Amino acid sequence: MSRPPAVAARSGCRASFACSVGLLALCFASLCAAGDFPNPRATIEPESRLRERPSLWRFGMGLGYKRLESAWTPAEHQLQFVVVDGAYRQPSWPLAVTLGMGLSVSTAVPRYAGVTADFCGTYEVSAGVRGEWPEHAGARVFAGAGVAIVGASTTNREVIVGYTPPGFTPAYDQEHDAGLGTRVETGFSRPVGRRMRLGLRGAWSRGRVQLFGRHLDPGGLQLDALVFWGR
Repeated sequence: MSRPPAVAARSGCRASFACSVGLLALCFASLCAAGDFPNPRATIEPESRLRERPSLWRFGMGLGYKRLESAWTPAEHQLQFVVVDGAYRQPSWPLAVTLGMGLSVSTAVPRYAGVTADFCGTYEVSAGVRGEWPEHAGARVFAGAGVAIVGASTTNREVIVGYTPPGFTPAYDQEHDAGLGTRVETGFSRPVGRRMRLGLRGAWSRGRVQLFGRHLDPGGLQLDALVFWGR
């Protein structure tokens, strides 16, 4: 016997939430096992060596959890994918310039009048600045802020806009909107190799979109487990 849609949606949300929390807990345990924080063997590079260092690049990817505002119920708990997290810094710069993109998804949809869907997702494309401390330590705390383009989309299964081959599968009406928002973040990372680091990051973002006549904030609280490559 099939479960009612509301029960299935809640089960999907709980499964996504449990998966995200489990992966984040595993990453946290790995970070703790790597050693004490901060690194007691941290050393400070001489100023002459600092000037000789090349520009620093770092790229990261990850997986996490995003919590939206209650207006998205029952889709407020979403699985998040950090598609890219890039940072660039010249040796003389106090902060790095960052560029990032993240996607979140839920098999449930916001429960407001007139919409029956099987997909709901948000995305963020952000640019900003980030600092790390202690600068030359193994384990580092980081914090940053910036602006973002935040967006969301969902599908209305009550409105068929056409059929797609093969099999002429119904194509349902899909609404999408995006707007300008803000984002702040903080976290820490540890080295696990010469050019690799593991990190945990907490972030908060805010924006405004309109889907099917309703104003929603596609930003929210985020917790991500990250892998970085670079210096």
